[in-house]
Amino acid sequence: MAPKHKKTNAADAPGLNHLRSQLKGLVRRKRRLDKVQISVVPEHVQKMAVMIQMLSGDSRWAIAWVLKWQLRFYLMTFGTSVQPSHALIMAWVEKHKSDAELLVILADIEHPKRIQADTFLMESLLYEFIQENSRKGISIPSSALITRSLKNWSYRPVSTLVKLQLLDLQQSKSKRTAWCRRFRKRWQILWGMIDKEKPQSSDLLQQKVFNIRKNIQRCTTHPFEMYVMSSWMFA
Repeated sequence: MAPKHKKTNAADAPGLNHLRSQLKGLVRRKRRLDKVQISVVPEHVQKMAVMIQMLSGDSRWAIAWVLKWQLRFYLMTFGTSVQPSHALIMAWVEKHKSDAELLVILADIEHPKRIQADTFLMESLLYEFIQENSRKGISIPSSALITRSLKNWSYRPVSTLVKLQLLDLQQSKSKRTAWCRRFRKRWQILWGMIDKEKPQSSDLLQQKVFNIRKNIQRCTTHPFEMYVMSSWMFA
């Protein structure tokens, strides 16, 4: 039986070698596709960027959305990504602005993708708020950030899902803690990690905190934050 077994293996060897060669070819092809797939931004990402641009009128945040998506996929594929720009975003707007599905999503604040775009834009306001004050040497506490988020959302119509989430933030300490943790992770913010150019006196710090508190309480006139206080173009 042993010689017969060896004869069978010898007969199968060419077929197995052929299969191995095909498998290696498929692996090489997959690696090539993985490297180039991020160079072309898929349409669902383009449409979300267009939605953000149309809602806010600010291509900075459409670009930020694309960059966040690219970062996630770049880490997995090591591909070469396209550098988004204002011109590229506007080209996508021209391409998709009449898309029937996109217009339906824009008109429905209860749609999951519209909620995703709204949430991203509302969080972008908080991110700018933190960045502006970090440059002044002030670290915004989580409680003040949540207060500002709730106030921003109060200026506009919200979906049922967002309304429930905002209610949870008001009523549950654990929900507030989890939200702050996720927000820091999404926007890569380190609480309290602020580089100061020089030591600041306690009087100066108290004055800065007082100014921030006033800013939180008053209605802002920042051009992009007018986005919050309107009903929005498609709400």
